[in-house]
Amino acid sequence: MGTVIYSVSPMQAFMGQFVTALIMLAIGIFGLATSFIREGGRRKPITLSRIVLGLAGGFLVLTAGVLAFLTYREFKGEVKTVTVLVDDKQVVESNCNDGDTCISYLVETSAPPKAYDFTVDREAYEKLQVRACYEFTYYPEHGLLAPAYDTNYYEAASAITSIIVADASACGQH
Repeated sequence: MGTVIYSVSPMQAFMGQFVTALIMLAIGIFGLATSFIREGGRRKPITLSRIVLGLAGGFLVLTAGVLAFLTYREFKGEVKTVTVLVDDKQVVESNCNDGDTCISYLVETSAPPKAYDFTVDREAYEKLQVRACYEFTYYPEHGLLAPAYDTNYYEAASAITSIIVADASACGQH
């Protein structure tokens, strides 16, 4: 067994998605509840702002439910382990959170005929070497209905649970 580069439990790998769904659910329920609560116990007419608040709360509850369902489906789904050759590493900057810049660490790998993209944390990114062989254990990414790409030639990972240095011969290198 090679050196462990990265390792987390499956629950840790999906914790961010579960927490996001829980926060969305709490905000949605709060929005729904406040849209129906009467102030001061007196009957007041329903205003447009209360209707909008109720609709927004309902939308958040629905969205949180879909996110929780998809996350749970991936969490309980198939775990795959693949031995791959790292072809390239990229630091990807994207816009997020009202103009802020988010940084992702992308590792492009291959195990012919299939290519894999893995988003890893910074520490793992710094330890991974291009043209080296690694064993990735991951949960494949699933869409709501079906993947938007040909799974015979490409696969993206939803969550990675371990990265281990593999023997070069496992990747066809000598």
